[in-house]
Amino acid sequence: MFLCFILLWSGLLYADTSCGKIIISSGIADDRVFQRASDNKARINIIGTASPSTTTNLQFQIQHRTQDVEGFGWNTVPVDANGQWMLKIDTLLVGGPYSVKFRLLDSAKNELDLVNIENILVGDLWLLGGQSNMDGCGDLADAEAPSEMIHSFSLGNAWQVAEDPIHYCYESVYPVYLTSYVSPTVRRPIPYTPRGTCPGWKPAGNIGAGLGIPFAKAIFEKTQVPIGLIPCSLGGSTMPQWSPELKDKAGSSLYGAMLDRIEKVGGRIVGMLWYQGESDSDAEAAKMYQDRLKNLIVSICKDINEPNLSFYCVQIGRQLNGTENNPGGKDTVREAQRKCMLEMPGAALVSAIDLEMSSSAHIDTVGYKRVGRRLANLALALNYSVKEIKTGPMLNHIAFDPCKPNTIRVVFDNVNGKLIANPRVLGFSLRSENGTAMTVQILSAKLDPQNSSAIIITTLEPLKESTFLWYGWGWDPVCNVVDELDMALPAFGHVKIK
Repeated sequence: MFLCFILLWSGLLYADTSCGKIIISSGIADDRVFQRASDNKARINIIGTASPSTTTNLQFQIQHRTQDVEGFGWNTVPVDANGQWMLKIDTLLVGGPYSVKFRLLDSAKNELDLVNIENILVGDLWLLGGQSNMDGCGDLADAEAPSEMIHSFSLGNAWQVAEDPIHYCYESVYPVYLTSYVSPTVRRPIPYTPRGTCPGWKPAGNIGAGLGIPFAKAIFEKTQVPIGLIPCSLGGSTMPQWSPELKDKAGSSLYGAMLDRIEKVGGRIVGMLWYQGESDSDAEAAKMYQDRLKNLIVSICKDINEPNLSFYCVQIGRQLNGTENNPGGKDTVREAQRKCMLEMPGAALVSAIDLEMSSSAHIDTVGYKRVGRRLANLALALNYSVKEIKTGPMLNHIAFDPCKPNTIRVVFDNVNGKLIANPRVLGFSLRSENGTAMTVQILSAKLDPQNSSAIIITTLEPLKESTFLWYGWGWDPVCNVVDELDMALPAFGHVKIK
């Protein structure tokens, strides 16, 4: 038996020229995840050559682990006189891992060549976009363990079993990722370095755990649908750097590189996870954040022809190095994200406002696991029709108690079970429209014993007409309201109390 050695590059397979028997030029690679269609089956088109073509028989076989998949025992692949062949597979069911084998037999049925493609999955593809909190800055010592059913498409355009750090810019084939920050406005080139040959981008210690793998594992555990993760984020990136207007710059722009990566994984994805906004939290940039985020979502849907694309945003959380008396645009960005996710079709929001930090701007590994599972709950409720899961508490309305002029009831939708706050409700404040603290003070904020989806706020004196309710105001608020599935209450403000 003469075994071809396969080279993997840019998502394609190439046979070593010393073999010369079977060459697979496109369509499949070790560890690849294929996006399932609506019938739960993959659409796979594999192209290659076989030689000699006139005196041989090219066959393929698909196995699930060591067992033949029904209908995919050894079957002949037609090869033309020039040795060209194309194999279309459209009935491979969601699941895996699968192996796809190709063999070339001579007229006496002797095996001339064998190529084996391993660990193929059929499931759903999710894009990961944003900045460093999407990259993942948690301690790798506590990172989520890899799973054979969760794969990722590296920035070097190679499929692999997902293992943190999955965002590894040093191996990128796109120039936009081969830069690092000198200052907030200046970036410098960094050399291309394959994974495993240098410490990489890790700032200090063993850093790189993120939310992608916890998100994917939570979905698989509930649905048995394998997940492919497509990392596209870049630490420190701003909304202007994600602008769809830069797509013509291809791999020299974040948007252009993202579109290329979507094309390379087959052109279809289920949705995008987004964790970005810290770099747009200065007062001026924050004013434009909502429009820029809407434009990004609309443009992605249009450019990949997916009008129903799911877009799930993590509302930015705490930051420890800000000036508390001057939060700038931090609250503006949070509110822009909340409103945008309410207004855009296919969009939804989870909060990170209550999570612990590992640095001044990054949540810790436990936080990444929690926010990953929160995003998974959105997907399970909205994409996978898991009816017992709701999308988490979102503000419905604020109502005065008609019998108590110093009491308001804050009511929320989509609560899983009941609201929880331990040891007491924290995070609410009364302020003016621009965030200035009011002289009216909150006496107590308590869970409503009559309504598990409401909070009762009592003030020391009757509220003024110009008072606004905020939750999670400022750079480093203390917030702790979640529901029974750990879906956190998003920050909001300003909301006028009428």
